[in-house]
Amino acid sequence: MMLREQLRLAIREMEELNEVREEAIRNSRRWISIARNSILESREFRNLRNVEKTLLESLRDVREFIGELKSKPGFSELAASVVQDAVQELVEGIVLCKIVMGEEVPNHIELGVGAREYLLGVSDVVGELRRIALHYLKEGNVRGAEELVEIMEEIYEGINSAVFPDSLIPLRRKVDEARIMIEKTTSEIIFVKSSRRDGIDGR
Repeated sequence: MMLREQLRLAIREMEELNEVREEAIRNSRRWISIARNSILESREFRNLRNVEKTLLESLRDVREFIGELKSKPGFSELAASVVQDAVQELVEGIVLCKIVMGEEVPNHIELGVGAREYLLGVSDVVGELRRIALHYLKEGNVRGAEELVEIMEEIYEGINSAVFPDSLIPLRRKVDEARIMIEKTTSEIIFVKSSRRDGIDGR
Protein backbone atom coordinates (compact mmCIF):
# COMPACT_ATOMS: atom_id res chain seq x y z
CA MET A 1 0.00 0.00 0.00
CA MET A 2 1.61 3.24 -1.18
CA LEU A 3 0.61 6.24 0.97
CA ARG A 4 3.35 8.69 0.02
CA GLU A 5 1.28 10.77 -2.40
CA GLN A 6 -1.75 10.72 -0.13
CA LEU A 7 0.35 11.98 2.77
CA ARG A 8 1.94 14.67 0.62
CA LEU A 9 -1.49 15.87 -0.44
CA ALA A 10 -2.66 16.13 3.18
CA ILE A 11 0.58 17.83 4.27
CA ARG A 12 0.31 20.34 1.41
CA GLU A 13 -3.20 21.25 2.52
CA MET A 14 -2.04 21.66 6.12
CA GLU A 15 0.77 23.95 4.92
CA GLU A 16 -1.82 26.07 3.11
CA LEU A 17 -3.97 26.08 6.24
CA ASN A 18 -0.99 27.25 8.29
CA GLU A 19 -0.32 30.05 5.79
CA VAL A 20 -3.94 31.18 6.15
CA ARG A 21 -3.57 31.06 9.92
CA GLU A 22 -0.44 33.23 9.80
CA GLU A 23 -2.15 35.71 7.50
CA ALA A 24 -5.18 35.80 9.80
CA ILE A 25 -2.93 36.53 12.78
CA ARG A 26 -1.20 39.41 10.94
CA ASN A 27 -4.53 40.86 9.82
CA SER A 28 -6.02 40.44 13.28
CA ARG A 29 -3.20 42.45 14.86
CA ARG A 30 -3.75 45.22 12.33
CA TRP A 31 -7.51 45.30 12.86
CA ILE A 32 -7.12 45.30 16.66
CA SER A 33 -4.72 48.24 16.39
CA ILE A 34 -7.22 50.14 14.25
CA ALA A 35 -10.02 49.36 16.72
CA ARG A 36 -8.05 50.49 19.76
CA ASN A 37 -6.93 53.74 18.14
CA SER A 38 -10.51 54.39 17.07
CA ILE A 39 -11.80 53.74 20.59
CA LEU A 40 -9.30 56.28 21.93
CA GLU A 41 -10.46 58.87 19.40
CA SER A 42 -14.11 58.20 20.22
CA ARG A 43 -13.37 58.53 23.93
CA GLU A 44 -11.86 61.94 23.21
CA PHE A 45 -14.63 62.92 20.75
CA ARG A 46 -12.17 63.30 17.85
CA ASN A 47 -12.92 62.72 14.14
CA LEU A 48 -15.98 60.65 14.97
CA ARG A 49 -17.35 60.34 11.45
CA ASN A 50 -13.95 59.29 10.10
CA VAL A 51 -13.56 56.88 13.03
CA GLU A 52 -16.87 55.24 12.19
CA LYS A 53 -15.90 54.96 8.52
CA THR A 54 -12.53 53.37 9.34
CA LEU A 55 -14.11 50.82 11.69
CA LEU A 56 -16.82 49.84 9.21
CA GLU A 57 -14.25 49.47 6.44
CA SER A 58 -12.11 47.25 8.66
CA LEU A 59 -15.12 45.10 9.48
CA ARG A 60 -15.83 44.80 5.77
CA ASP A 61 -12.21 43.70 5.23
CA VAL A 62 -12.70 40.98 7.85
CA ARG A 63 -15.81 39.66 6.10
CA GLU A 64 -14.08 39.71 2.71
CA PHE A 65 -11.01 37.92 4.08
CA ILE A 66 -13.13 35.12 5.52
CA GLY A 67 -15.39 35.03 2.48
CA GLU A 68 -12.44 34.44 0.14
CA LEU A 69 -11.72 31.19 1.99
CA LYS A 70 -15.22 29.73 1.95
CA SER A 71 -14.49 27.52 -1.06
CA LYS A 72 -11.96 25.52 0.99
CA PRO A 73 -13.53 23.40 3.76
CA GLY A 74 -12.19 24.34 7.17
CA PHE A 75 -10.24 27.38 5.97
CA SER A 76 -12.85 30.07 6.66
CA GLU A 77 -13.70 28.50 10.03
CA LEU A 78 -10.03 28.65 11.07
CA ALA A 79 -9.67 32.27 9.94
CA ALA A 80 -12.89 33.27 11.73
CA SER A 81 -11.69 31.74 14.99
CA VAL A 82 -8.35 33.58 14.76
CA VAL A 83 -9.85 37.01 14.02
CA GLN A 84 -12.78 36.83 16.47
CA ASP A 85 -10.97 39.04 19.01
CA ALA A 86 -10.44 41.65 16.30
CA VAL A 87 -14.12 41.50 15.33
CA GLN A 88 -15.08 41.91 18.98
CA GLU A 89 -12.92 45.04 19.32
CA LEU A 90 -14.18 46.50 16.05
CA VAL A 91 -17.75 46.02 17.28
CA GLU A 92 -16.82 47.73 20.55
CA GLY A 93 -15.39 50.67 18.61
CA ILE A 94 -18.41 51.04 16.33
CA VAL A 95 -20.93 50.84 19.18
CA LEU A 96 -18.98 53.34 21.30
CA CYS A 97 -18.69 55.71 18.36
CA LYS A 98 -22.43 55.51 17.69
CA ILE A 99 -23.24 56.16 21.35
CA VAL A 100 -20.91 59.15 21.52
CA MET A 101 -22.48 60.58 18.34
CA GLY A 102 -25.94 60.02 19.79
CA GLU A 103 -26.97 57.73 16.95
CA GLU A 104 -28.79 54.41 16.84
CA VAL A 105 -26.58 51.40 17.49
CA PRO A 106 -26.69 48.74 14.72
CA ASN A 107 -27.41 45.10 15.57
CA HIS A 108 -25.10 42.20 14.76
CA ILE A 109 -26.98 41.33 11.57
CA GLU A 110 -26.59 44.86 10.24
CA LEU A 111 -22.87 44.75 11.02
CA GLY A 112 -22.51 41.31 9.48
CA VAL A 113 -20.86 39.77 12.55
CA GLY A 114 -21.64 36.82 14.80
CA ALA A 115 -23.87 37.18 17.85
CA ARG A 116 -21.01 36.01 20.09
CA GLU A 117 -18.56 38.69 18.97
CA TYR A 118 -21.31 41.30 19.08
CA LEU A 119 -22.34 40.54 22.67
CA LEU A 120 -18.74 40.51 23.89
CA GLY A 121 -17.93 43.72 22.04
CA VAL A 122 -20.95 45.60 23.37
CA SER A 123 -20.19 44.33 26.89
CA ASP A 124 -16.76 45.96 26.71
CA VAL A 125 -18.33 49.32 25.85
CA VAL A 126 -19.34 49.66 29.52
CA GLY A 127 -15.72 50.21 30.52
CA GLU A 128 -15.22 52.91 27.89
CA LEU A 129 -18.42 54.67 28.95
CA ARG A 130 -17.14 54.68 32.52
CA ARG A 131 -13.94 56.40 31.39
CA ILE A 132 -15.93 59.09 29.60
CA ALA A 133 -18.25 59.49 32.60
CA LEU A 134 -15.28 60.06 34.89
CA HIS A 135 -13.97 62.69 32.48
CA TYR A 136 -17.38 64.37 32.56
CA LEU A 137 -17.31 64.44 36.35
CA LYS A 138 -13.90 66.08 36.35
CA GLU A 139 -15.33 68.76 34.08
CA GLY A 140 -18.39 69.15 36.30
CA ASN A 141 -20.77 67.64 33.74
CA VAL A 142 -22.78 65.52 36.17
CA ARG A 143 -25.79 65.20 33.88
CA GLY A 144 -23.60 63.88 31.07
CA ALA A 145 -22.16 61.26 33.42
CA GLU A 146 -25.66 60.25 34.56
CA GLU A 147 -26.78 59.78 30.96
CA LEU A 148 -23.83 57.49 30.31
CA VAL A 149 -24.64 55.45 33.41
CA GLU A 150 -28.14 54.96 32.02
CA ILE A 151 -26.63 53.48 28.85
CA MET A 152 -24.27 51.33 30.94
CA GLU A 153 -27.27 50.03 32.86
CA GLU A 154 -29.12 49.28 29.63
CA ILE A 155 -26.21 47.18 28.42
CA TYR A 156 -25.91 45.45 31.79
CA GLU A 157 -29.60 44.61 31.96
CA GLY A 158 -29.46 43.23 28.42
CA ILE A 159 -26.50 40.92 28.94
CA ASN A 160 -27.50 39.96 32.49
CA SER A 161 -30.58 38.20 31.13
CA ALA A 162 -28.41 35.89 29.02
CA VAL A 163 -27.46 32.54 30.54
CA PHE A 164 -24.89 30.57 28.56
CA PRO A 165 -21.98 28.31 29.47
CA ASP A 166 -18.56 29.99 29.39
CA SER A 167 -17.44 27.44 26.83
CA LEU A 168 -19.94 28.99 24.41
CA ILE A 169 -19.47 32.64 25.36
CA PRO A 170 -17.61 34.01 28.44
CA LEU A 171 -20.29 36.55 29.23
CA ARG A 172 -20.84 36.04 32.97
CA ARG A 173 -17.51 37.64 33.93
CA LYS A 174 -18.32 40.66 31.79
CA VAL A 175 -21.73 40.94 33.48
CA ASP A 176 -20.05 41.01 36.90
CA GLU A 177 -17.50 43.58 35.72
CA ALA A 178 -20.24 45.79 34.26
CA ARG A 179 -22.18 45.72 37.52
CA ILE A 180 -19.10 46.75 39.51
CA MET A 181 -18.29 49.59 37.11
CA ILE A 182 -21.85 50.89 37.24
CA GLU A 183 -21.85 50.82 41.04
CA LYS A 184 -18.51 52.65 41.20
CA THR A 185 -19.56 55.29 38.69
CA THR A 186 -22.88 55.84 40.45
CA SER A 187 -21.08 56.26 43.79
CA GLU A 188 -18.73 58.82 42.25
CA ILE A 189 -21.67 60.77 40.82
CA ILE A 190 -23.36 60.78 44.25
CA PHE A 191 -20.09 61.98 45.82
CA VAL A 192 -19.77 64.86 43.35
CA LYS A 193 -23.39 65.88 43.89
CA SER A 194 -22.94 65.73 47.66
CA SER A 195 -19.77 67.82 47.46
CA ARG A 196 -21.61 70.43 45.43
CA ARG A 197 -24.41 70.61 47.97
CA ASP A 198 -21.95 70.88 50.83
CA GLY A 199 -20.18 73.67 49.02
CA ILE A 200 -23.42 75.54 48.51
CA ASP A 201 -24.47 75.06 52.12
CA GLY A 202 -21.10 76.24 53.38
CA ARG A 203 -21.22 79.56 51.59
